[in-house]
Amino acid sequence: LLFEHKMFADAISAAHYSMLDELK
Repeated sequence: LLFEHKMFADAISAAHYSMLDELK
């Protein structure tokens, strides 16, 4: 469960940073 949660959090973080890069 923790491993899957970490993968989910990493995916969210990647998408978040991706959006920030597009806003620059």
